[in-house]
Amino acid sequence: MQRFPNQRGGVWGVAFAQLSVLMLLLKYINMKLKNRLLFFLILLLFAANLILLALFNKEKSKTASFSNFIAEANKNLNIISNSLAQRNFKKAHFSLIQTQKNLEDIVPLFKPPLPEKMVALSIPAGEVPYPFLYTNENAYLLLCQKTSKTLSLFRFAQGKFSLIKTYPCIIGMNDADKKEIGDYATPEGVYFLLNFIPGKEMDEKYGYGAFILNYPNLLDKKEKKKGSGIWLHGHKPTTNLNELLVTEGCVVISNDSLKELAFYQTECYSYGHC
Repeated sequence: MQRFPNQRGGVWGVAFAQLSVLMLLLKYINMKLKNRLLFFLILLLFAANLILLALFNKEKSKTASFSNFIAEANKNLNIISNSLAQRNFKKAHFSLIQTQKNLEDIVPLFKPPLPEKMVALSIPAGEVPYPFLYTNENAYLLLCQKTSKTLSLFRFAQGKFSLIKTYPCIIGMNDADKKEIGDYATPEGVYFLLNFIPGKEMDEKYGYGAFILNYPNLLDKKEKKKGSGIWLHGHKPTTNLNELLVTEGCVVISNDSLKELAFYQTECYSYGHC
């Protein structure tokens, strides 16, 4: 990697040389009106040249810092690439955060102004934003909030949805809407639970089991969104939910929470509400 030497000594050396030349000129200039104008012109040129040299030195320092950033970013990108290949998402996520932090140090990222007061979403018991949609009596709805990483269960009765319970959840590493295969994003939209696969029929990383979602749905296909295999599932029994930082795009909740949802789903289908 190219290294830039410290230019400060060189800049002030040139400035000192220019000052010496200026002093020699003053020694031989008679201070008549014409020579006074010449003196002021020389002084003005000297000051302008000194400013240009200082700016040049400043840009050299910026170039050196940017070169160091490029080298560090390239190193982190290699780490991210290798970590994703090894499915080590925790390490990849850490390197991604470090790269973003280094980028902000070099070029401050634009951040939209925050509102004067951030208000957290709070849903009182028995109340819900109206309306979500209209469905069969006693049917259930799950609302996943990606920003707060929560999964809320609602029940539709007497023409409105009521909140039953909220569970913590883990979502995809990419906070954006899912658009491509392998983008590690959790899709945003309205989806249905097609069926439930018990954990004993799957790899242990799915824990108690998995609900299969109908991603991509009709609207997703119209928007040419790609990917598949987006599930709502549990986790490896030997780990805790809070040990999982991100997923590949699925929504993950604790195995105990999944058992509760499986019970509600069974009740829903048993009575023909879903």
